Amino acid sequence: MITTWRGYGIFAFVIALLAMLTTLLPFCGKAHGAEQVNVGVVAPYVIRKDIGGIIGEYILKYKGLEWTPIIVDGECNSSCTLVLANKHVCATDRAFFYFHGAHNVNTGAPSPNGTALLWARYPQKVQDWITAHGGLTQKWIGAKATVFLPLCKDGKVS
Repeated sequence: MITTWRGYGIFAFVIALLAMLTTLLPFCGKAHGAEQVNVGVVAPYVIRKDIGGIIGEYILKYKGLEWTPIIVDGECNSSCTLVLANKHVCATDRAFFYFHGAHNVNTGAPSPNGTALLWARYPQKVQDWITAHGGLTQKWIGAKATVFLPLCKDGKVS
């Protein structure tokens, strides 16, 4: 028996479409502040200067790069720092992370919920460092990326 989408309704169609889009997300062009570089068999995602942005967009971006090697090779600010939740990440000597508390993009007011979302995604080592340096407030704090990540070897994530 041949089944059509009509037999399953719109819900099944939406689920299939979301699954397809999630699969294609890592291949969707160049993101702001990063570029694809051909190194070895798998091209790592390289962050050179990323100013950050909307938290939810970065969570989705890094979820799509979950199995992709990531090299931090410059500034990674604000929401970009959520890359620290991924497993296959390394940093060069040029890499820095800059942290701050979240704020509402429309009003500029501090966002306790956004800050809590950032905090929950950071590994314990990152949380400990942020706490020791005053916490996530509207004041920016920065660190060399190798404080949190291994140094990349031969342009590769080890």
